[in-house]
Amino acid sequence: MAAFALVLTVTFGLFAVGVVGGGDAKLMASTALWLGLGPALINYFLMAALAGGVLTIFLALFRKSALATYAGEVRILRRIVDEKGIPYGIALAVGGLASFHMSPAMIWALGQA
Repeated sequence: MAAFALVLTVTFGLFAVGVVGGGDAKLMASTALWLGLGPALINYFLMAALAGGVLTIFLALFRKSALATYAGEVRILRRIVDEKGIPYGIALAVGGLASFHMSPAMIWALGQA
């Protein structure tokens, strides 16, 4: 619960000043609830940041490529090409999946405690 409260407080502060979206703030806090305070949470933030960087570079290249002109045929691709922001929930999900094996719940489930 401490990890949840800490991350929710920080991310909602970031949301209030317009740095992150409200959905991203809630997703990070709920993931922190599963991971707890410790190395799993740190790994989550690092993996999400790495995935976010890769996603940002990919979208920047995609939006400037010739393929972006053909994206209009597929509704979700058209939305990704037209919007200016980055759908960071994808990076947060990748970070969570990459870190869940270190969570207390998974360690308990695997009997490694």
